Amino acid sequence: MKPHFLAVIFVSTSCSALFAQQRVEPVVVTATRSAANPFDIPASVDVVDGDTLRTGQLQVNLSETLARIPGINVQNRSNYAQDLQISSRGYGARASFGVRGIKVLIDGIPASAPDGAGQVSSFALSSAERVEVLRGPFSALYGNASGGVIQLISEAPPKKTTFALSGAVSANDTYRIGVRGGFAAGDAGGVTLDASRFETDGFRPQSAARRDLFNAKGEWKFGDHAFALLVNSVNMPDAQDALGLTRAQLDANPDQTASVATQFNTRKTTRQSQLGGTWRWKASDTFNVDAMSYIGTRDVTQFQSIATAAQGSPTHPGGVIDFSRDFVGADLRMSNVWRMSPGALKLTAGVSHDKQDEDRKGFQNFTGTGISQVLGVVGALKRDEDNRLTANDVFAQADWQSDFVNAFIGARHSQLKMRSTDRYIVAGNPNDSGALSFSATTPVIGASFKILPALRVYASAGRGFETPTFNEAAYRAGGQTGLNFDLKSATSKNAELGVKWRNGQGVNATLALFRSETNNEIAPLTNSGGRSVFRNVGRTLREGVEATFSMPISERIDVYASANTIDAKYRDAFLACGAPPCTTPNIAVAAGAKIPGVPKQQAFFELRARPFDGFTASIELQHQGRIYANDTNTESAKPATLLNAMIAYRKSFGAMDWTTSVRVENLSDKRDASTVIVNEANGRFFEPRPPRNWLLSVEGRWR
Repeated sequence: MKPHFLAVIFVSTSCSALFAQQRVEPVVVTATRSAANPFDIPASVDVVDGDTLRTGQLQVNLSETLARIPGINVQNRSNYAQDLQISSRGYGARASFGVRGIKVLIDGIPASAPDGAGQVSSFALSSAERVEVLRGPFSALYGNASGGVIQLISEAPPKKTTFALSGAVSANDTYRIGVRGGFAAGDAGGVTLDASRFETDGFRPQSAARRDLFNAKGEWKFGDHAFALLVNSVNMPDAQDALGLTRAQLDANPDQTASVATQFNTRKTTRQSQLGGTWRWKASDTFNVDAMSYIGTRDVTQFQSIATAAQGSPTHPGGVIDFSRDFVGADLRMSNVWRMSPGALKLTAGVSHDKQDEDRKGFQNFTGTGISQVLGVVGALKRDEDNRLTANDVFAQADWQSDFVNAFIGARHSQLKMRSTDRYIVAGNPNDSGALSFSATTPVIGASFKILPALRVYASAGRGFETPTFNEAAYRAGGQTGLNFDLKSATSKNAELGVKWRNGQGVNATLALFRSETNNEIAPLTNSGGRSVFRNVGRTLREGVEATFSMPISERIDVYASANTIDAKYRDAFLACGAPPCTTPNIAVAAGAKIPGVPKQQAFFELRARPFDGFTASIELQHQGRIYANDTNTESAKPATLLNAMIAYRKSFGAMDWTTSVRVENLSDKRDASTVIVNEANGRFFEPRPPRNWLLSVEGRWR
């Protein structure tokens, strides 16, 4: 789709799943860090409500529902060792695993590590009230993220006790079982609990996984003080990694797995636990004090498919990654509102501190030699270091609201320091201790003009920055030891123009045009055996159009559509790596080459009908454009359009609600690559799309 064609399509500002009969005015907190109607915010912020997150879904991955939001590319790699691949307006597409360039939050508490690396595997979708997604310049308010913010808001504790059991089954011995409940503690507040287990054998060999998830949220209010407590943990033991396929392998049999994956039993074990709390003091009708703190741990052991011969070098860090990470942080802010004619001014200021301490080791992925050699086990120590990061931020923002305009201005100054202490010093492997320091000021400004009661026109601009994460700095080109201290932070200039329409009769529409220029873009130089080496590649440009539209066709039929197009390209020429080993890049990448991992177009269409009370049926179309897999744009995943269908029936029996649903995905059985591994050095760029798949889910809830 061309930008001029998209310009005639409009986007729903908000709740992509709030249809006419159940429509309520949405409220979001992500864009400006305070409750606001997204219709009046000069930013692109969308919401997926809890009912959409659960009905007819497995409730395991954000890819199940975020495809409806334009500009967000959430791909289920069907590889739980590497988590989802998420990009926002082209940011984050470089990540070989986890989430980069996007701030991830749960109930206002960071799920991203202080270095910027994030995971969404800890999202408890079965007890989510909603997921909010922010894109564009306003992400500058969160510091170390250029692409945007994804925040899960958990259900508030109920006024009366509730209890729910849910289950889902699918092909390849896939299932999820869950239990959740809400318990009131008088008028002061209460607690919600959510525990689930997900397990699958996967549709490819070496792709089995298990995930145990627990989430608890408590809220209490005493006079002018409100408290909230969040406990979250996720455990994924030995999630198998099927790796990628070459184009020839993908075309021959997309259900196969690279032989090295089974030879080395490639897999990853992840355990993460986090405790966080918030406090609000409403000192007066106009003055509030908010505080947040959190503490957590993350342990990862990953077995890679690196040849044993390569690990013989004294500088090689081995084929097993093993790290234990502790993180802690706090945030304090104060706000005051001055009401004056013809509007009101709100000022907010605060400080934040985050700290991360990582004990990182590397081991050989084998023991023994010759016929007694065993692969895929922990062998000799090859790396041992302590990595520490501290981040200190100060921020201030002002929000002016009147009958004609909502104007916003804010700025955040961030300082980050990374230090590595090398504890593995042997002959041929020198002391690689060192430090990096980054600082940036990220201002943002925006205004939304109330042209008509149903029409808003807005503009915003801001700066963003991203520092390299410890994972991105973990390896150096040419097999050198220690952290990659040559990496610089990437900085960006972002601008957005938009139109929002809401007529009060269920018709919602908006249009957003955006442009982002980045300097010192961080990109993968090479990616081999599960290990990525990153470097800075100069200037890049991302520009495009986002649009959606939603309306009721009749009393019982609703339609929702979204689309976006993006031109993401390198503005400077540089040299890239070819096949391993690559000690010196020698392949020319011309200025204007497309940034790999970013689909040129995306579109989503849903028709939902309620022919009689309790019954819902929907048809979905999802289109994803071509995705280049390497910097030279010689390899790509082909465009694909998928058809999905779902029927659900909900029935109440006194105090009990039952919901049963059946969903079929990829009805036409499209088989190509759903995601790509950017710059995979062995040519195994492609992670295949699952075949036609069905899902049966049931939930019973007692009030």
